[in-house]
Amino acid sequence: MRFKKMNLKKVEQFEMNLRSGFTLIELLCVIGIIGILLALFLPAVQSTRATARSLQCRNKMKQITIACANYESSNSHLPPGTLGFNRLFDFETHWFEPTSGFYWKRAQHTSSLGLILPFIELNEIKTRYEPIAFNVDRQLADYVNRFSGQPYHDWFGQVSGFGEVAQLRIPEFECPSVSEFDLESKIVVAATHPVLVENSGGEPDRFAFILLNEERPGVYGPTHYLGCSGVHSGGNLNDPIRGPFTGAMSSREKIRSERINDGTSHTFLYGESVGGFTNHQPWAFSSWLVAGLARGRSELPWGVAVKASNRDSRLLGSERYCIPHGFGSAHLDHVNFSFADGSTRSISRYVNLQTFYAFCGIRDGGLPVE
Repeated sequence: MRFKKMNLKKVEQFEMNLRSGFTLIELLCVIGIIGILLALFLPAVQSTRATARSLQCRNKMKQITIACANYESSNSHLPPGTLGFNRLFDFETHWFEPTSGFYWKRAQHTSSLGLILPFIELNEIKTRYEPIAFNVDRQLADYVNRFSGQPYHDWFGQVSGFGEVAQLRIPEFECPSVSEFDLESKIVVAATHPVLVENSGGEPDRFAFILLNEERPGVYGPTHYLGCSGVHSGGNLNDPIRGPFTGAMSSREKIRSERINDGTSHTFLYGESVGGFTNHQPWAFSSWLVAGLARGRSELPWGVAVKASNRDSRLLGSERYCIPHGFGSAHLDHVNFSFADGSTRSISRYVNLQTFYAFCGIRDGGLPVE
């Protein structure tokens, strides 16, 4: 009898142990709750990381802008946007004509980022490249051998040190949010000089391009920060409508901060650019050493705002659609810009057209409403 009672107690204890575990339904409920929590938690983590990357990007732009201020302190003017030509010209007539004074190989086309290297503690890089590449007063074609009467170099790609310097990756010039892609397989498009095209029958102002790796094969270092040439791409125009929207950076222009009539806190100096993207596919990027300018209105006609629903032709591009001489970013809903006073701000892709124009121009007289 005692033996039977002991067995009965063991059976009851075993049944209690069984009842203390999870049923299948309870297990599925727990898994479902965990899944819901993860679904809520992961976007928050991703958003936090995206915010951190955007802040890191803005900090890089701030350091670049501070370097421009230090450059101005040493040279009495801001760095030129690029060392192209200091006058506007008809692209179709001059750009590819070797006998023209505006033949593209006659100038250095060094970007403002190249000019400020000593002011971001990268002077050692600058010393690897011949000093003539950084001369804002003399074009490359001015350097002539006094014995032969011929230029020392046919074009800037043959200047000693160019290949080594241009192919360096400079982390200070790259946004952490831009997706990494194979640089070797992409076109290096240098938007080097704002030009006017006479009798074009369409948009009279555009950018002249250098396809760098077609002229000199190589894997070049990219940049995601370009100087703002203004809303148009025609330098200091006499046009009373477009002229006031000239940017703080242009080709060989020595602009002082006091010439920014609208105020340095209301005027872009640099903006983000992801290069060339079409339907999420990258096809081109900008070199940090060569050219380095972008136009405020991208490919849009003057004064024409695009509806927000048209994702492929917004004022500010993204990794879905962007052009090399337009501003754009890999951030979710904004593009970062630095201002001539050293501040940085995030500008919504849905920014009002006239507000954006006012930010781009140095003497349009408008005070942007944020």
